[in-house]
Amino acid sequence: MPSITSQWFGTRTSFETLNGVEVAESSRDKIIDLKGQHHTLGELHLDLERNSYVIRNGTLEGGNILVGPRVDARRITFQHVNLREVTLRCLEEVETEVRFTDCNGIERCSFQAEQMLVARCKMLEQVELVARRLELEDCWALQSDERVVLPVSGEVRISNREEQPRAKLRNLDFKGAGGRLVLDRASLRGCAISGDLGTVLIKRSDFHDCRVVAKAQQWSEEDTTHEAETRKTGNWAAEVSGDLKLKEVTFDTLTVDSEVIANQCEDRSSVDIQNAFVDNEWEVLRDNYSGTLLAFHLMFLLAFIAPLLSKMGMAMGAAGLSSLALKIPFFHAQEYDTVPVWQVLLFGFHGMKSVIGWIHAGLTMALLVYNMGRVWLTVTIVKLRSREEHLTMQRFRRARPAAHKYEIKSIVHRFLMKPLFLLAIISALWKLWDAIQMQIPVPKV
Repeated sequence: MPSITSQWFGTRTSFETLNGVEVAESSRDKIIDLKGQHHTLGELHLDLERNSYVIRNGTLEGGNILVGPRVDARRITFQHVNLREVTLRCLEEVETEVRFTDCNGIERCSFQAEQMLVARCKMLEQVELVARRLELEDCWALQSDERVVLPVSGEVRISNREEQPRAKLRNLDFKGAGGRLVLDRASLRGCAISGDLGTVLIKRSDFHDCRVVAKAQQWSEEDTTHEAETRKTGNWAAEVSGDLKLKEVTFDTLTVDSEVIANQCEDRSSVDIQNAFVDNEWEVLRDNYSGTLLAFHLMFLLAFIAPLLSKMGMAMGAAGLSSLALKIPFFHAQEYDTVPVWQVLLFGFHGMKSVIGWIHAGLTMALLVYNMGRVWLTVTIVKLRSREEHLTMQRFRRARPAAHKYEIKSIVHRFLMKPLFLLAIISALWKLWDAIQMQIPVPKV
């Protein structure tokens, strides 16, 4: 495809000079009939000084269409035209509306204009659309094998009527730049909504393996489904500073940051989040260190303490037996070495000079640090949760604790508790095994 030259005005061939086209004028528009033929463009100029254009009935391929100069209220319309590898450019100061209506195929093209309307077009594949106001109405599909960015600086609206199937959107990234995004009856696969947006309005649409991470002032979804193959292939983590409205919205399998839903969405009665994976720091802390897991922690703590007590009891019993042997004539006195209790607790009965003893000591320290951290997290998280429940009962809109109140706790959970968990389990099992392996004297019958 030829490259666009920056100094183009007045130096490029007029579009009207294409061979085999028929040019007619109406009261407002100049009509260029391609007469069903295939045309290779090269680099052409559409002069908007006198009139708007209607280009119809044919195929355009391989070239650049350069639009100008600036004239208010000018429009270019493509009717029943197939386009392949065509670039259409209007300079930034040109306020032009470009329309594509009833076009069967638009492939590997790039269009830029002030306003753009794509209506009743079947397939748009690997197409770049850049416009302050972009509308797609009753189109079959807008898709690409590679990621295509659709900037949302003004308004992007994609909608299909009830009698039409949902518009298929594939591999698109709606990149917000302060604009408004409207999706009505759309089916999105492998798409993303990111950047900063003013308003997001989504109705009667479904998302599959999509990434929703945009920031917005207002967000509204109605009759919408979000799903993914796994929790890693899709996520919903929108950040909404103002009103958030969710009505008949389902989250299935994907990862959802539920904090914004809890804080901003007043009516959550029709939001189905049961099968989603919650990825929110407060939710993770609350689920791991309160509720039913609190009982599990007490059992885990008991598994830590019981073997230590048994070792202490065994050591004390051995010491008592030694002194008793000196007083009872039929007991043979034996000599016992004395060691501090902390060595027995830390190194077991393996001693400080063995490798196994030092491994035992490392696992014991891991288990001790893990349990101390878990006790601290449990106590502090339970306090915050009690406060949250108290505010909820009083019907405050935002009952969750502020992020700074659990920020350090989240760091401890992610970078200390998770790595130590496996070591703590191994240490606890080792201590239990030591405890049940202890031999006790049993009188002979």
